Parts: sequence; C-alpha cells; structure tokens
Amino acid sequence: SSPCRLERASAPLSARPCGGCRVASICEMIIDRWLVEVSAASPANFDADGGRRVLDLRSCVLADGGGAAATTLVCHVDGAAPLTVAVASPQAAVARVRARLKRNARLTCSGGGRLLVSGILLPGRGDKRPP
Repeated sequence: SSPCRLERASAPLSARPCGGCRVASICEMIIDRWLVEVSAASPANFDADGGRRVLDLRSCVLADGGGAAATTLVCHVDGAAPLTVAVASPQAAVARVRARLKRNARLTCSGGGRLLVSGILLPGRGDKRPP
C-alpha cells in the first residue's frame, strides 16, 4: 500500500508531504475543502490570514428552492466594490464559480435564497504588500 494519502480513495481531500509519492507536487501543498451555506441573513467570511491562505471558489448550488427568483452570490473584498460571482435559479440550480480570494472577503446573497458555496483552501505566499 502506498504511503500517499492522495492515492487512497477513502482519504479526505487533503495532502501532506509523504516522500516517495507519484504526485509529489500536489503532496507538497496542504489542500482543504471549504463548504459553507450563505444567505442574505447569514453571510460567510473568509480570513486570508495576511495572505497565508487562498480560497479558490469552485461552485455554488441552490440550498432551497429559492422561490421563483434567481439567487446571486456577491463577494465583498476588503476595499473593493461588491462583485457578483455567480447566479443560481430554480431552472439552473448549480453555478460554476471561478474566483480566487487572496484577501479577506465576505460572501453574501441577494434574491432571497440560500446557496451552498464550495471551494478549496490553498496555502498562500503571505502578505507581500508594503506596510
């Protein structure tokens, strides 16, 4: 049996250096799943820990029927204007998200529904901005 956690199907989506792994470049990183429910009343906050963590958002799915209207996922990054990153509706309940957050951010919804938002937490390189 291989010592690599990535090569075992039952292993969670996380990896640590294991030595002797066929996928060593991936095993050198720490990868964690990120899954959170977001609504207008209950936003989700991402703490980048000074650039030491990066959130790679992948998808969102309508958690409830959402009513007849679409539900929009909005991202508020420190110091920037709000950005719409995905829209899910009863007709298209799953939406692909392609956003990489390297700074603190708050995710919220508009439209009245709830969204399950998924992504991957990756290690960052630290805050490179001058003090």
